[in-house]
Amino acid sequence: MSFNLPLSHIISTLAMTAAAAIVLHTSPVKALSLSNSTASWSNSIGGTNITFPTIGSESQVRWGIADGSESNSGLGFTGVGASSIVTGTVFQLGTLRHFNNSILPKTALSAVDFNLDLTFADAGGIPQRRGFSLTFNTDETVNVGPATTCPYPSTTPCSDKIFFSPSLAPVAFKLGRVDYTLQLLGFSEGLGTPIATSFISDENQVNTTFLYGRIAAVPLAPRAVPEPGMLSGFASFGLYFVARQQGQRRIAN
Repeated sequence: MSFNLPLSHIISTLAMTAAAAIVLHTSPVKALSLSNSTASWSNSIGGTNITFPTIGSESQVRWGIADGSESNSGLGFTGVGASSIVTGTVFQLGTLRHFNNSILPKTALSAVDFNLDLTFADAGGIPQRRGFSLTFNTDETVNVGPATTCPYPSTTPCSDKIFFSPSLAPVAFKLGRVDYTLQLLGFSEGLGTPIATSFISDENQVNTTFLYGRIAAVPLAPRAVPEPGMLSGFASFGLYFVARQQGQRRIAN
């Protein structure tokens, strides 16, 4: 049997094989199946008359003592139902409502924990629940003076603000053998509109917004990069292999 490949071709092939190990893995794009999202509230700071009712599918936190209004202030969250999520893209987590009613001064809470539960279905359809938490802050302003003197843009004095930290770090979690991160991005009126980490609600109004997030698959670790000595070793092996084949041909002839 003869071996007719030229030496240069063999060495080039070996070098290319070794160099292929240098390629880094990129973050894979995956589709996740979200069964549902729910939320609860806890650990309120400040305020009076704090309650955590559930009205239908909406989880609420209420605070303050009503001042001439029918009820006190609060927040309510209703999660999305079953949906498909593509990693790396923005998706809706649910609907948030702010019940901005007039309450007596110094009866508003200043912060409350928002506990989000996401239930995913793996490839076998087995539910996997993952929990996340962040703190919502409130700035209930004093309802006096003309609207032009309010801290935030107002129609009726004075609007209030709901916000969370814009530097919130992504939360790591695992599904099956894949590592992911979830980042809560903020509030928006809908996809395609700007997302912000705060929103303003007029006094004596119910303000509705949507909470958005993004899930990313964690990039795999890079493959080992061969040392320069390894590449020269591959070339030396190629030279030896070719010389050996040529020797065998001379004996055969």
